[in-house]
Amino acid sequence: METVFNDETRLREAVEKGEANMRDMTSIIKSSLQDMLPPHFHGMLQATPSLIDTYLTVEKSISPIPWIDTRNVVFLELSPKIVSSQKTVAKERLKFSKAGFPSAEFDDVLKAAKSEVKARVLKDKSYTQKESIIFCWIKPEDDHGVLCTEMDHQYAKIYSISTDMPFTASQRQQNTYYKSVLSLLLKEVPIHMHTRRIQFAYLIEGQRLALFLSVQ
Repeated sequence: METVFNDETRLREAVEKGEANMRDMTSIIKSSLQDMLPPHFHGMLQATPSLIDTYLTVEKSISPIPWIDTRNVVFLELSPKIVSSQKTVAKERLKFSKAGFPSAEFDDVLKAAKSEVKARVLKDKSYTQKESIIFCWIKPEDDHGVLCTEMDHQYAKIYSISTDMPFTASQRQQNTYYKSVLSLLLKEVPIHMHTRRIQFAYLIEGQRLALFLSVQ
């Protein structure tokens, strides 16, 4: 299982510099991809709205894109005290169990959460371990894969996934959720050492969000 957290470091830096806001989907997508990709690929990321028109010339609508229903998604928060308190670890383990999360996978979540807290401390020596770590659980049965759209010889394949937008969740939860969905999309995209460009785009229709990736 791939555990995804989002401390939103790059997104927050962009906000502070006036380059983005916490609700800017382009910034959310880019910062999320940067968090998940090795630094070598960061300069290759390009917001490319024209991907949508290219996609629509073949598929005609977003209806064929596999969809994740947020009504089945579980948001949980972990106390950063898991690093120093076994009592907190036991409490969080029980909370996850009550939510139906597989007990066999909790240790993976715990390991990733501890790494996240340590990373926060390294980035900010004044970090006081007060801000919770948000965890988003997309159940395996709700992951329907991604759509791979075959284009003509001038274009790479376009990979896409879609979901509704969890507007009732906090902004931190929403950002972590979008990163979790992007992680499902990213793992199906063939990025390798010879990749020169990674293009991304998004389309919002009503409450439905479609995410697109293409590599060259």
